[in-house]
Amino acid sequence: MLSFTILTTEAYEGIKDLHTRTPMILDEQGRKSWLEGNPPALAGDIDIAIGFHPVSTRVNKPSYDAPDCVEALA
Repeated sequence: MLSFTILTTEAYEGIKDLHTRTPMILDEQGRKSWLEGNPPALAGDIDIAIGFHPVSTRVNKPSYDAPDCVEALA
C-alpha cells in the first residue's frame, strides 16, 4: 500500500504572517526519529533553507495553473 503523511507544526518565522500552521520539514535524522515512533526532530534553520518571495495573487485561483504562479514578482 502506498501512502503518505503530512506532519504540521506552528508556522516557521518566515511565514507566520501568512498562516499559523505549516508542514514540518524534517532532515534525515528527523525522518528516522519519526519513523521509529519518536517525536520528530525539525530540520535546522528552515528560514534559511527555504527561499521566500512574493508571488502574484493568481495563485489564489485553483483553475489558474501556469508556471508563472511561482515566479517571484519583480
